[in-house]
Amino acid sequence: MVLLVWMAGCTDKGDDSGSAEGWTTVVEDADNAFLSITDSSATDVYAVGADPGTGPGVVHYDGSSWTTLATGSTGDLWWVTRVGADSLWMGGADGRVLHYVPSTNTFTEAVTDSSITVFGLWGASDTEVWAVGGDINATSAGAAIWRWDGKAWTEMSLPEDAANEIAVYKIWGRASDDIYAVGTGGIGLHWDGKAWSSLTTGTTSSLFTVSGSATETWAVGGAFSGTIVHESGGTWSDETPSLAPQFNGIDATGSAPVAVGISGAVYERTGGAWSADPRGAVTLYDLHGVWVDPDGGIWTVGGKLSSFPLDHGIMAYGGEADVPAL
Repeated sequence: MVLLVWMAGCTDKGDDSGSAEGWTTVVEDADNAFLSITDSSATDVYAVGADPGTGPGVVHYDGSSWTTLATGSTGDLWWVTRVGADSLWMGGADGRVLHYVPSTNTFTEAVTDSSITVFGLWGASDTEVWAVGGDINATSAGAAIWRWDGKAWTEMSLPEDAANEIAVYKIWGRASDDIYAVGTGGIGLHWDGKAWSSLTTGTTSSLFTVSGSATETWAVGGAFSGTIVHESGGTWSDETPSLAPQFNGIDATGSAPVAVGISGAVYERTGGAWSADPRGAVTLYDLHGVWVDPDGGIWTVGGKLSSFPLDHGIMAYGGEADVPAL
């Protein structure tokens, strides 16, 4: 159990002392840690997280207030991705995947493989959704990638090096034939529309999250100290800044990539280099997910992630909007 949390990139830092000046604390010390966040705008935000015993934490912000959503499911949710204006997919413990339709406020649950945890999701459409994960209690051969075709989930064949790893942690794509996935041992994978092939990322450190722009890709990870690798034109390079902390999440789909990690660290890439956000750390706990909205506002989530239960949840916002507390 501790291995699961460590592999997901977390370290307990004690009591939360609140967010630094310049950050809006949306919630702190929540019963459940929040693990992933996404939005279509600064007035349409979803976050998901751990299950404190009453069902996984799922919340929505509509620009004026927050609403807690009852999923009808159980178990921690590790990721949420928006596939369309009226379609969100969430994945987590025991191989569960939830499909949420906001217009009808309905959740539909499916299970890929109950022996794994779904750590990441990405979809080109509701008839092409990808789920990645693994069994981190295994010593090898726990990694898995699943594909939804609109009717059923099918496990995909992986290159031998990736198939022998413990987990695939995250997946991201810019098109249905241009998809990236990363995981333990520094594995990198690419889907060209026909098959998964291995990438040489240049690191053996676990990579926890991958994201990109129209032409470039970044992946982050590490073990206490951080790792950032960058792909451009098919070549991967190391962009890890000096003395960087372990990074758990990254969003590179906005105007500039933003990475978050342990001890509330937030780093931004400007002018081709990474540096710590001048507002300082968000929290003394660990940040797990980040999303940059179209207005440049940074939304980030985390909590106490070093041991179960995953609690002391934190959500913070850095931007110009007036965001109320959860």
